[in-house]
Amino acid sequence: MLSFTALNACAESKGQEADATDPASDDIDETLLSTGLWQVPGNLKIQSDALTTESAMRRLFGSYNPAEKASFWAVDREAELAEIYAAEEFPFELRTEMIKADLSRANSVVFVFATKPEKIFFDCRICAPDISVAVFHKEAGPAWRLDLYQRIDPMGHYGTPPETDFIDIGPNHRAISFASGDLHMGFNTSWSGWFARVGDTYKLVFSATTYFDNEGTCEVPETGNAPCVEYSTEIEIVETDAEYYEVHTTTSGRDITPENEVLDAASEKLWRFNGEEYAVVEERKPD
Repeated sequence: MLSFTALNACAESKGQEADATDPASDDIDETLLSTGLWQVPGNLKIQSDALTTESAMRRLFGSYNPAEKASFWAVDREAELAEIYAAEEFPFELRTEMIKADLSRANSVVFVFATKPEKIFFDCRICAPDISVAVFHKEAGPAWRLDLYQRIDPMGHYGTPPETDFIDIGPNHRAISFASGDLHMGFNTSWSGWFARVGDTYKLVFSATTYFDNEGTCEVPETGNAPCVEYSTEIEIVETDAEYYEVHTTTSGRDITPENEVLDAASEKLWRFNGEEYAVVEERKPD
């Protein structure tokens, strides 16, 4: 079992019942249901020809509310998620929603989930939902077996997850692309990051700042009349015959150092996958 421990306290209160079309497999410890203790199972199998979001979430998180399109469950202090909400009283209710699904492969489905508190104020700049991923593979039977469930990272702002998509980074490799932005203390920043499966783990394989400006803090005495700067980066995936495609980035504009020195940010970079992540193999700056 995974170390995601929770109390299945919300399924009954939300009016959820066992999915009659989704019988529990022998891989699930049914005593967890009778005692109220719930763990995201690490050896889950769903007997069905087609895998639905509802059946996957009901079996992963112990409940599913079709009207809300979300799972509701209560975390205890021993759970892995407790580190994020250490100041709160336990147990308390969490809400998990599916934010993106990759259905591009006939015998594989990848779900991306966002989890946040349900009844705790979670509308601040640093209030980032906890992002997780689940991978199911189809087997004979027919059945869908959970191949991987992994927390990725808290991402997003004001309780909202980042923009999420799936992209091809090779003929047989897909990545989860996240894009987010933040305006803080006069600095406006946007970021793009790709998480891909490397071995048995999803990891960050590429990231770049796609936009930056200091419009809210430049040319004022409080910052020493720092010059106003702005730069942006375009990202292009270049298909090749290699196992992983190349990435080309083009940056234009101006950056600034902590000492208010203005720098030309213009550059072109060629990135290649080195077995663990994308790394810059060539960089060109304007003459």
